[in-house]
Amino acid sequence: EEEKPKEEEKPKEPEKPKELEEDAPEDKRPKIKAEVAVNMADTTMNVMPTAGGKILMALSEGGFRHLLASARMNVGLKAGRYMFEARIIETCPVQDQNRSAPQPSTLLRLGLTTAGSSLFMDTADSISIDSEGFGLVGTTKKKYGQKFGRDVTVAMLVNLDAGSPNANTVSLFRNGVRAGEPLPLPEGLCGKTLFPTIVYRGATVQVNFGSAPVVALPFTCKMPSQAAAADVEVVTPKPAKQLEVVFPVGMPEQGYFDWVDDFCAKNPEYTELSDRKIIEWAVKSGMWKGKGAVSSSDKPDMKFGVPAMEDMSVRRLIAHVAPSLQRSYVVPELVGNLLEAKRGEAVRKFAGPAFKKRALVIIGEPSKDYKASVQGLLLADKQAKADQELKKKAQEEERKRLMEERKKKVEEAKRAREAAQRKKDGKEEPAEEEKKEEEPKDEKMEEAAAPVELTEEEKKQWYRKTGVPDVAESAVSRTYTKYALPRMEEGFSEVSYLWQPEAACEKLLKDWVLNKKLGALVEDLQPGEAFKEQWGAWQKALVGWRTAWNSWKDPAKRKALLAKRAEAKKKEAEGKKAREERKQQEQKAKKLREAEEAEEKKARDDKKKAREAERKAKEAKVSDLKRKQEEDLKSMDARREAEAKLAKETGQGPPIVQLGVLAAGAYFFLGPKGDKKKSDAPKAAAPKAEAAPAKPAAPAAEAAPAKAAPAEPAAPAP
Repeated sequence: EEEKPKEEEKPKEPEKPKELEEDAPEDKRPKIKAEVAVNMADTTMNVMPTAGGKILMALSEGGFRHLLASARMNVGLKAGRYMFEARIIETCPVQDQNRSAPQPSTLLRLGLTTAGSSLFMDTADSISIDSEGFGLVGTTKKKYGQKFGRDVTVAMLVNLDAGSPNANTVSLFRNGVRAGEPLPLPEGLCGKTLFPTIVYRGATVQVNFGSAPVVALPFTCKMPSQAAAADVEVVTPKPAKQLEVVFPVGMPEQGYFDWVDDFCAKNPEYTELSDRKIIEWAVKSGMWKGKGAVSSSDKPDMKFGVPAMEDMSVRRLIAHVAPSLQRSYVVPELVGNLLEAKRGEAVRKFAGPAFKKRALVIIGEPSKDYKASVQGLLLADKQAKADQELKKKAQEEERKRLMEERKKKVEEAKRAREAAQRKKDGKEEPAEEEKKEEEPKDEKMEEAAAPVELTEEEKKQWYRKTGVPDVAESAVSRTYTKYALPRMEEGFSEVSYLWQPEAACEKLLKDWVLNKKLGALVEDLQPGEAFKEQWGAWQKALVGWRTAWNSWKDPAKRKALLAKRAEAKKKEAEGKKAREERKQQEQKAKKLREAEEAEEKKARDDKKKAREAERKAKEAKVSDLKRKQEEDLKSMDARREAEAKLAKETGQGPPIVQLGVLAAGAYFFLGPKGDKKKSDAPKAAAPKAEAAPAKPAAPAAEAAPAKAAPAEPAAPAP
């Protein structure tokens, strides 16, 4: 019988590595009594727990869909081996209307962090594994295993048992199957208390810290709720006290944000509500922000290329959510806290007795503690700059060394080629020059820069200058005239002046505003109505020019346009001729009117001259009459004096005729009324003489000749 060919033996599958983890031994030590749950004081503000903290949801409207949500547990692990589970039970993919913008992806990350460290597990004091299959050890990211998504139960095993072969490692299991090799903890985490932390986005996550796992592992392992009290550290909530909202009030470029950072470092229970923290949150969530954008610490640039982040929806939602969370806050709005209207609006968001509203004024010369803090920051900045310079110098030296080595290799290769060519041609090789043996150079170890010290001028600085301004100059120019210090009437529970008293702060603020007025630009100038009218006319003319140009480029329209233009020129010429004829007629009519007006004016002037001559003649006649009368009076005065003299010499009274002439002259000059008055006076003084002046009825012209030939004087009265 023919032998049957032997079947080829199938290659044996490689044996799976033996699981080094073993069943957990029985532990009779006292167990923890506290409930293991999410520490709501140690989460991001978009975490919304439900079902007793067993299901974690997140805000997802607007920009929140791009931000990570993170929660840290209230129990930290110090020793032993424990596990906790999580599962994505719902994905919430929400896309922006602008499809060209980056879209958020669903993510779940499980890991360990230290108390007070970053919740996003992106620093050296954390370790994590995410749903994309990557492990993040400190700041180093590397591939760990396969991806996982919805409805997959993942368990993180934390082995801190010093007697275990996998001591100080973490492992991930997918539905009870190991997803990768154990990840060793960074050296900085060994021996520290590590808190389970969960980071997620675009998903609803179910967490399990209870007494039994949802999916069993290949070995038995206890969960945090079953932990021995000696292996864990429980974060107990602080005694209940009134929550606070702090509103720092300071001046631009006078250490405002350094004070805020120092306050938050000393008071970690306070959550900062500011745009710069939103930016930091977005960057840690994986959003990319371009460099070189103009911004300030008070109002940083929100341009991520994502409309949902630029519409300030995150700030709006935080303002609504913050009063509902049991937290204390610090609100570092530099410009807003200097404006009374903005302060009042911010205070009203935390209305009610649940929050104590405090305004802390930090203006003027700082306290000693703050000065010491600033000196430390200045020294750290200077040391970092020196280290950077040293590193740059070392890199330059290394580059030069590599260039020299490359040059030597090129020269050696060239000599080798030349030697081979000479050998091929049968030429003698030239005597080789003795090569000097180069002493091996010891590689210079990168040394740290020498310790730096602050100069005397730097030691006198109260505030630190950074590369980013506190407030944009345009924002200051628009608002600085309205800056004012806070008052209790605005709704504050307390107004404290930390650095200088109130009067000094008032004076400093007033002087700063007055000094700012000397050189500040006026940003809110508005164009007047005249400019708007001219601008509208210009825009209208520009549209007309563009329309005409577009019509000119079309041959058909150009022909019609030329015909229209010729017709317009013809009409314009006809109109011009008609206007000239009307103008000539108007000029003739004008000349005729001017001639008539000249004749009328001449006639008026002649009449005026005649009236003037007549008036002057009358005035001359009256003047002559007055002059003649004055002469008559003078002659009468002379005659009277002569008669009085004669009477005095002869002892006789004036003649009766003379008295009549005098009475006639008085009647002529004074008239009947004056005559009556004159006649009344003599009646009272001498009634016998009334009959003498009764004859002056004759006119003055007839009485005048009587002076020339007076009658004989009558005999004197006895």
